[in-house]
Amino acid sequence: MTTATCPKGHDSGTHDYCDTCGAPMHGVARDSPAVGVREDPVVPVVPRPVRTRR
Repeated sequence: MTTATCPKGHDSGTHDYCDTCGAPMHGVARDSPAVGVREDPVVPVVPRPVRTRR
């Protein structure tokens, strides 16, 4: 079983809320290879349609 570290530094066996203080978890598992990678989704920038004059 992997452990996660809560924002306050506690080790937790769950990845949604800390087992110790109940804080919501926002990171990834400590022994995951993706530690330090942002969890924010990448939103593509879509250009606005070009309006033509009539």
